[in-house]
Amino acid sequence: MQLTDLEELYALSRMPEVNLFNPSGPDRSIDEARERLEDWLRDWETDGIGYCTARMLESDAYVGYVGLAARTFRDERVLNLAYRIRPEFQGSGLVTEACRALIEAARPRWSGHRIRVLTKQDNTPSIAVATRLGFTHAPDLDDTPDPGDINLFLDL
Repeated sequence: MQLTDLEELYALSRMPEVNLFNPSGPDRSIDEARERLEDWLRDWETDGIGYCTARMLESDAYVGYVGLAARTFRDERVLNLAYRIRPEFQGSGLVTEACRALIEAARPRWSGHRIRVLTKQDNTPSIAVATRLGFTHAPDLDDTPDPGDINLFLDL
């Protein structure tokens, strides 16, 4: 991911279909999107891991983003798995494929940590991706600020 991805990232964040389950909703301005992107770029500098721009190999078409970022959850250092993709690529298996590759790439350095997926309880597509990747729901950890949120975890 790089600053040149800003316009595509902002456009993605404004798509209603992409925000159905987004707890923070769409970016209100391109400046807000820039701040978020700059935060994500700092993740790479600080932790050596973060979110990535996803593009089609053949056409370089912008798909969206996917990645792992180091976060703190209940005093535990975890990797947060996040992904958002354009509607025309949803259901294609691209997210599962990309996430599987990212998890395997993170395994040597982050072994012993957990990966967390935070999503809405009715976000069936995201839960299905996480389940295919081996994540399990941790209902005892679902006391999030939004009562509709659930946590899924995978041990590395």
